Amino acid sequence: VFIDDILVYSKSEEEHEQHLRIVLEIVRQKKLYAKFSKCEFWLQQVAFLGHIVSADGITMDPSKVEAITKWPRPTTVTGIYSDASKKGLGCVLMKHGKVIAYASRQPKPYEVNYPTHDLELAAVVFALKIWRHYLY
Repeated sequence: VFIDDILVYSKSEEEHEQHLRIVLEIVRQKKLYAKFSKCEFWLQQVAFLGHIVSADGITMDPSKVEAITKWPRPTTVTGIYSDASKKGLGCVLMKHGKVIAYASRQPKPYEVNYPTHDLELAAVVFALKIWRHYLY
C-alpha cells in the first residue's frame, strides 16, 4: 500500500492534537510507515495539488501560474487573434465569483488547424463534457 499525502485539518490546536493522535494510531495499527524527514506537522498552510490551503481558504499556488502571469501583453490585434487558442484549451468553473475547478488540455493535432472561433467552441464543449454532472 502506498499513501502519498495525509492532510489533517482541525479548528483548534487541541482538536488538531487529537486528530493527529488518531491518524498516527491508525497508521501504526495498519502497519503503515512514513519517512519522518518527509513529514510536516502543525502547518498553518500547505501546498497541495497546485493550491495553497490555509485558514483563509484555498488559493492557486503562485509558482503554478507564474508562467501565465508573466506572459507578455499582446501588442497587436492579430497577435491576440492568432494566439487565442492555438496553444491549448482551458476553462474555469466558478460560482459566486469563486473558482471551483480549472481544466485544460492541448488541442488535438487536427484541431490546430481550426479557426479561433471553432477552438473557442471546442473549449466550451470540453467544459460541458467534464462538468456535465453540475448541470443536472
